[in-house]
Amino acid sequence: MMADDASEPERLELAEFQDETIDAGILRRLFEDLDALAQIHAVHVKGAAGRRAQDRPVELGEALGLLLAGRIRGAQVLYEYDGRSWCDTIICKRDGHRLIRIEAPRRAESLA
Repeated sequence: MMADDASEPERLELAEFQDETIDAGILRRLFEDLDALAQIHAVHVKGAAGRRAQDRPVELGEALGLLLAGRIRGAQVLYEYDGRSWCDTIICKRDGHRLIRIEAPRRAESLA
């Protein structure tokens, strides 16, 4: 007996994911590329441990300055590039910055 297509479980599609440690020079180039090539939707920063992120979004350049100065623990940049939505999370580390990039699902796809 053949299985009915409707009874087969739906395949889970995972978002594209990247996790790298980068140095200050690469961080600067990343922010320059985002500024020049991407449509920025929001930039949020995270202060000290146990504290919430700032209520107000910040500008891309301000977040870069705060990251490089070590004045924040991390930042999150939500943007669109080449027709795809992305979320970059940058976390300050002793040996550089951890970049976690994930493709955000498109709204139409997430409603399907």
